[in-house]
Amino acid sequence: MRVRFFQPLLGSALLVVAVLLGSCGGDVPLPKPRAYYRVNFPEKTYQTYSEGCPYEFEHPAYSEVLPDMQGDQKYCWMNLKFKPFNADLHISYKPIVEENDLQYLLNDAYTFVDKHNLKAERITEEPISNSSLDAHGLLFRIGGNTASNLQFFLTDSTNHFFRASLYFNCEPNKDSLAPVVDFVAEDIEYLISTFNWTDVTLDEFR
Repeated sequence: MRVRFFQPLLGSALLVVAVLLGSCGGDVPLPKPRAYYRVNFPEKTYQTYSEGCPYEFEHPAYSEVLPDMQGDQKYCWMNLKFKPFNADLHISYKPIVEENDLQYLLNDAYTFVDKHNLKAERITEEPISNSSLDAHGLLFRIGGNTASNLQFFLTDSTNHFFRASLYFNCEPNKDSLAPVVDFVAEDIEYLISTFNWTDVTLDEFR
């Protein structure tokens, strides 16, 4: 008798569940796929930076070159600020004075890149060479959720050493930043292609 009593109730319960499941379809709210803000990229026009330093280059008009006001405020250390993207290209310059300076500066450049090994998915090296300007070096592309995605150095091996590293002032996210990194990387590559040493005297370093 107890079995017969519960059979109608069990059948009704199954019917309710079936109706509920059948009514699901497109009316049930589903989590939205992850999306990122649309980035409005500025026009690519360039201007020359040549302000009494041993180097000059062309940089995008939407960026601004400012003296590095942190640390020792060393000679011709700059920040190229990409304001629309909250990013900075940190620029440092060192004269080659002593015989072993170049090797020390090269080791220093590799050390700064190696600091990102822990989170980097890959690090590629691209040679930079401009024999007519006597400038050569390496461009490092750092993939993954790293603080810096691009670094490079240029030198003439006898007098000058120029190093730069790109940092975004936000939490690293390779997916959301990828279009911006690619856009800024093009401008940095253009900077490198227009780079030149100047005739500014280095007597103060010697």
